[in-house]
Order: sequence, then C-alpha cells, then structure tokens
Amino acid sequence: MDTNSVDVRAACVDMLKGGQCQMRHGLKKKYFDGVPANLVRTTSPVTCMTDDQWRALVEMWSNPKHKKQEKYKDTEPTAIDLFKEMHCSKKSGFCEPIKNAIVLPKSSTFLQNVGLPISKPSSRSVVSSQVWELQAQLEAKEQESAQLKQESAQLKQEVASQAHEIDSLKKGHQETHALLRQLILHFNQGQVTPP
Repeated sequence: MDTNSVDVRAACVDMLKGGQCQMRHGLKKKYFDGVPANLVRTTSPVTCMTDDQWRALVEMWSNPKHKKQEKYKDTEPTAIDLFKEMHCSKKSGFCEPIKNAIVLPKSSTFLQNVGLPISKPSSRSVVSSQVWELQAQLEAKEQESAQLKQESAQLKQEVASQAHEIDSLKKGHQETHALLRQLILHFNQGQVTPP
C-alpha cells in the first residue's frame, strides 16, 4: 500500500474523523445528555483530551444551534424514518439516484425477508411512514411533471421549426409556379421558340 497516495491519505483522514466523531458522541451520551447543566463536568473525563477541549465541546453542545430536536421521544424510529433522515436533504430533498431507486410497495416485507424482527408499528411510525410515502410520491409526480414540461417544450420547438420549414417550402413552390406561368405565357405568345 502506498502510504503517500492521495486516496490512501484521504481514506485515513476520513477514518480518523469518523472515530473522533464516534468518541465525541459517546462522551456526549455518557457525560452530557441527561445531566443537569450545573452537574456537567468541567474537566475532561478522558486522558486524550485537555480540559480546554472538553469545555469547548460542552459549550458547543450547550449552544441551541447544536441541540437536536428529539424527533422520536416515545418510539423507536422505523427503517423508513432512518432512511429518510440519512438520505433526504432539507434543502433539496432526495438526490436523483435515490429518487430513481425509490419504489414504494403497499406493504414491505423486506425486513422479514432478511430475517430481521418487525416490531408492531406505533401509530406515530405509521403516520410518519405514510407522510414519507406521500412525500416520495409527490416528488415523483413533480419530477414526472417537470419531464413532461420539458418534452412539451421540445415538441413545441419542433412544431415551430416544422412550420417554418413548411412556410419556406410553400414560398419556394409559389415562386416555381410563378416562373412556370411566365414561361408558359411567353411560349404561347411565341416569344420563346421550342427547342
């Protein structure tokens, strides 16, 4: 393995970042979440982190911008909820490959087929999955509508081009017809001698 390769270095950096993110998540879960603000540690609970770094993390976690809204307070998220959370951007929705891959069956047996137990869905998860399905259907309809509009614009452009071509042919036909009339008229008057 070439340790100086850009790809190898990028993969290593990515792995280290992922490990650091997991470590911070574990620390937050163990020492911050559910702990009253006045009881949160002011010194680092681990030796690999300085007290200043720990305080910076606690400050970041305490900031309202970084606090996550608890979506699933009473119930576990469904596979559909997790999929949407991981693959749906708040700004642009699903990316094109995901939109193309989404096929929404009336009742999914995927989890059963791969051997995972299925918990009885709560009314919240059923509603959430129904909302997700409706959003996916709406996005599919919007995509289909945009495609139809594009095809319609192309057809209008083709029709306009063909109409222009027809007008051009008509004009050429009229000019040819007028020329033939002149020739016939001159021939009948004896001005032009036949060959």
